[in-house]
Amino acid sequence: MCSNPGVALSGSIFRLVADALVRAGVDATEIVRRTGVERTHWGEGWVSDDAEEALWRLAADRVPDVAVRAAKALPRGAFHGLEYAFRSAPTVEAALRVLVRFQDILHGTTLFEYEEGVLRYRPPHDEPRVRAVASEFSVACLVRITDDIADVPRVAERVEFAHPRPAHAEALDEILGVGAAYGRPSTFVHFSPAALARRSREADPALHRLMQQWVASELHRVPRASWTSRVRETIRDELLEGEVSLAGVAQTLGLSERALQHRLKEEGTTFRDELEHARHGLAVHLLGYDHLSLSDIALMLGYAEQSTFQRAFKRWCGETPGRYRRALSRPLRSWTPTPRSR
Repeated sequence: MCSNPGVALSGSIFRLVADALVRAGVDATEIVRRTGVERTHWGEGWVSDDAEEALWRLAADRVPDVAVRAAKALPRGAFHGLEYAFRSAPTVEAALRVLVRFQDILHGTTLFEYEEGVLRYRPPHDEPRVRAVASEFSVACLVRITDDIADVPRVAERVEFAHPRPAHAEALDEILGVGAAYGRPSTFVHFSPAALARRSREADPALHRLMQQWVASELHRVPRASWTSRVRETIRDELLEGEVSLAGVAQTLGLSERALQHRLKEEGTTFRDELEHARHGLAVHLLGYDHLSLSDIALMLGYAEQSTFQRAFKRWCGETPGRYRRALSRPLRSWTPTPRSR
């Protein structure tokens, strides 16, 4: 699977994951070395999305619940100025809006969206397993910090993940304070009106202003996501939700069709190429769900005919989707987005 090279993530994640591996008795130095990231960037600086994806994959191979372990041991201030801007906000809802406004300081792209009590998280990875681990870590960290400022054991009303239920779900639920649902269309955290209105026990107007000013001044140093990565994320989401078109993606990204095509051309790709890339990644993911027929998957990917999907898959992977599915060792049975009707 390809990843999104334009996205940059804080080296803080490397330090948190490395510490979790050490506590599990694993040689973290060797794992991080294989990602190509210098030890001096652990906890500070910027690392590529490719490196972060490699970290999650290698770490989860050795410790499947590494994301939960890292989130459970999250130290105060791990996310630097953004965390203190979040903590010093007047209310829980104000804190969530700070996260959405300044999230680029951590990720270099938009991964969190907030509207009317619902926070959506979109991991910047293509590989389903890495998306799952990154989602567990990000949501668990968010809930832990939010519970802390609200001074209650359970601020989230409901949590939904896009990936299947993991073996360590009970440990994750313990952090979340609620039993999460799995196999949903996307990853969401739902908050009640009462939770959103709770005053932060660390509310500090002067510190809040200062931290927001600091974070804003640092944003210009953040590597920005490429237009290619933004288009890939948008196509992937819209494939799961319905029809995909150049016009629709351009509108979502706030560009005209011509402007979007021009930006993609500058980065050496086209909308058609990126649609193929997204279909490829989603096809591999959906084939893991044995309750979905090949015709279901073809429709979900926007193909009118199953035969068209089969030819495309063979071009991508060198084998038919049926043969690929039979080679899977552990089919998944959790629910995914509902197949489209014909």
